[in-house]
Amino acid sequence: MNRIFEDSYSLRAADFDRWRKLRPAAIMDLFQDVAGRHANALGVGLEALLKKNIVWILVKLRFRVLKDARMYQQVRVRTWPLPPQRIGYEREYVISDENGEVIVEGSSEWVLMDFTSRRILKLDDLYPLESFCEKRNYEGRFPRLRSFEGEGEVFSFLPPYSDFDMNGHVNNTKYANFVFDALSPDETFSLKEFQMEYHKEVLPGERLNIILARQDGAIFARGESDAGEKMFSCRMETR
Repeated sequence: MNRIFEDSYSLRAADFDRWRKLRPAAIMDLFQDVAGRHANALGVGLEALLKKNIVWILVKLRFRVLKDARMYQQVRVRTWPLPPQRIGYEREYVISDENGEVIVEGSSEWVLMDFTSRRILKLDDLYPLESFCEKRNYEGRFPRLRSFEGEGEVFSFLPPYSDFDMNGHVNNTKYANFVFDALSPDETFSLKEFQMEYHKEVLPGERLNIILARQDGAIFARGESDAGEKMFSCRMETR
């Protein structure tokens, strides 16, 4: 079994925003696709785990943009899992251009969830690997996203049908769209760092309220339910 998985992708027009910047959701979609394909190759993909009533759930993600991408550009996306932790399963990513220069590098943390009870599980010897690639894109653990007081008007909406995936909740890639819809950046906005934490599943019929703030040169966002429950947190830095 290969510890590292890599494949080529072509960036589509839909992957870019009105200012021709690569959407964070498109980056997350590449991460999700390559991770899923590697999991399939390792025998721990969606269909294999569903037979055990288990699904993968993303709980943390971060990436940094090192270079601008171009529409219709061919990129190479590489991923590898790190040795499993007590509960979480970390995975690294690198998106490179045709010349091997890194465009984006990122890290994620996943957990396994019982599909019926929605409870977190731990499986011993999940990966059929004798050894792991232990290279990390970031030093240390994920930094905790602090709380903040909101600034300006709250962006409120009901996630539509198209935002939900096979797990029955809003897909992880859609949360970046929620934040950017609330932020509505102009053409000067250039993303450098992006971090997301997922606290609770957003299920059909649940309204989201997006709260934004700018502090110490960073942009913070969080999504809350109408009942005030924190559903996700986000932090961004610009170039």
